[in-house]
Amino acid sequence: MAITKRTQKEIEKDCKRIREAAETATSIRDLERMTSLSYAEINTTMSKHPIIFKKLKEQIALNKQHAEDERKRQKEEEALAKAEEKARLRAEKKLNKKEEKQQSDKEEHHNSTEEMPKKSVEGFVIDASITGVEDLRNILSKICTAKSKIILTSITIKELERMQKLTGVKGVDARYILALAAENYDIFENVLIDETYKTPDDCIIQYCSENKEGITLLTSDKAMALKARMYEVEVRYLKQTHIITNNRDQQSTNSKIRTLFPARRIGNQLLISEFQTDTRSICVCSNGLEYEDGVRELKIGDDVYVATKKLDYITFAHYKIISLYSENNCELIYSKRIYDHKNIDLPKASYKSFIKNFKVRHDL
Repeated sequence: MAITKRTQKEIEKDCKRIREAAETATSIRDLERMTSLSYAEINTTMSKHPIIFKKLKEQIALNKQHAEDERKRQKEEEALAKAEEKARLRAEKKLNKKEEKQQSDKEEHHNSTEEMPKKSVEGFVIDASITGVEDLRNILSKICTAKSKIILTSITIKELERMQKLTGVKGVDARYILALAAENYDIFENVLIDETYKTPDDCIIQYCSENKEGITLLTSDKAMALKARMYEVEVRYLKQTHIITNNRDQQSTNSKIRTLFPARRIGNQLLISEFQTDTRSICVCSNGLEYEDGVRELKIGDDVYVATKKLDYITFAHYKIISLYSENNCELIYSKRIYDHKNIDLPKASYKSFIKNFKVRHDL
């Protein structure tokens, strides 16, 4: 059977189908399946558009990485859920054995006028709201020095675990407390509490109320402090001095912390894939090497140059990567608007070289 040659119109139509499929495809084989085109037909079609084909390959590579990261994340979540369930069952079993022993001891000494005292932990119960308190580290240091116990309830551990992903001072303090607890097991006491009450605060207050002898609650939550005192719980209220907005520290107007918007966080990686557009160019400088195309995983300490073509000028900015979060991930090192394309007045040779290449690439 003779092979019918496709017309130019059919090729352009196939090109559109391939571009649409590439938005979700993770391999060339996916493109074949989704477009019903053969590998040869795809190559023939895209040979007419080499720049587009290059971008499609980058998109497919990014989709594949995203899919792999998502599978990895799901496996990690499943493993974590199994570990938490095992820990819960062990704690429940241990608690049941303890209750059975207490009941047995009580029955054996039913003629005694005094009931066997319940073993409890004395010390400071901390609430996650204390993150962000200006003198927090000094307060915890004094407690540790005095050899007093710091009690972390199961509720507080979960809240700190969520907060440690924040980029502001609350995230920093959450990471600090968790690290301090992990390193000082003789000072910190981790307690599994009843988590069935309406709010996390109510769960912690109930625990403090049942173990109020020798217990002091450290909190920065006004309502929690008042409710705990209603149950005659000793409370030390720590006043917040930082201004907080949407769970992130409010940055001063002079702050140089920025978000690198062309970068995308996928899994635990911060990636740049779209280095060149019709109006913008990006260069990543890492360990003495420069990257201007493909897909690049950013590392802390990398330098990123960004130039953008405006109507009457060029903007140039130099950023340094300071974190791998999706927001507040870089520091602005230098920026300038360039109005005179012929006279590039920049302080560093690397800046000038980047702008010269930008002018050539964008025909300026």
